[in-house]
Amino acid sequence: MAEFVQRHLEELLPAFTGLQRTKILSDEEVKTLIQKVRQFEYSVNKRTKRPKDFLKYAEYLNDLIELINIRRQALGNKNKRNEIEKPLKSHAAHLLRICSERFKKAEYYHKEIEFLDNNALYHILTKTYTRFLRLHGTNPRNHEEAGRWEFFKNKSAENARVIFQFAVRKFPKDIGLWVAFVEMEIAYVVMLAERRARLTSSDGKAKEDENETLIALDDGVSDEVFQFKLVEIVLNQGLENVDDKNGFKDICREKIKQYNVESPVLSLV
Repeated sequence: MAEFVQRHLEELLPAFTGLQRTKILSDEEVKTLIQKVRQFEYSVNKRTKRPKDFLKYAEYLNDLIELINIRRQALGNKNKRNEIEKPLKSHAAHLLRICSERFKKAEYYHKEIEFLDNNALYHILTKTYTRFLRLHGTNPRNHEEAGRWEFFKNKSAENARVIFQFAVRKFPKDIGLWVAFVEMEIAYVVMLAERRARLTSSDGKAKEDENETLIALDDGVSDEVFQFKLVEIVLNQGLENVDDKNGFKDICREKIKQYNVESPVLSLV
C-alpha cells in the first residue's frame, strides 16, 4: 500500500512545488495539503474499497482546484497551469473513473461526468459517456443526455448522430429521443450556415485569410444538408415510429421556431 501512496504523491509533486513557488498557497498550506493527500491515498488504497473514500478524495481535489482559481484571480497569476491544475484534474478524474467502474452505480457516473464537464476534460468525457451507456443504456434519457452533450458542448455532430441513431433503434417509440435528434440536426444546419457566412465574403468567395481548419470543416457538406434534408429524414422516421404523432409534431414545430429557420421541412409538422 505504501508503495502506491508514494507513487501517487510523486505524481502530484509538480503541483505541490508549483503551488509553493507561485505563492498561490503558503508553505504551511502546502504542507497541510500533502498530509491530507497522503491520508486520502491510504484510504483509497486499503484492502476494503468504499465508494465514499474515492468521492471524498475527488471532492477534496475539486475544492482545491476551485480555491486555486480564486487565488489566481486575486493574485493575477496565470503561471504553471500545466504543472499545477493539470495533474490535480487528472488525478481527480482517475479517482472518479475508478469509483464508477468499480461500483457501477449511475450516481457515480453522474459525479464523474459532472466533474469532467465542469473542467472541460471533453476528450475523457466522450469515453466516459460510452462506458456509461454500455452499463446504463436501458434508460433512454441517458442516451439523450449523451447525445445532446456531444453536439452542444463537445461540438461533435458525428458522435451525437451515432448516439441518437443507436438510441432511436433501441427505443423507437420514445418521443424525447426523436425530438432531441431532430433538434440536433436543425442546430447542425444552423451552425454550418453561420460558419459559412463567417468564412465567405459578400460575393460568395471564401476568405483567404480565415482559419483553414474551419474552411475544411465545411468541405464535403452537400447542399441537401443545408436544405434540411437530414432533418426531414429524422422527422419522417420519428413519425413512422412514435405513437403520439401529433404530440411529436407539436414539439418539433416549437423547436423549429426556436431556431428561426425557414424550410420546406416545416410542412411536415
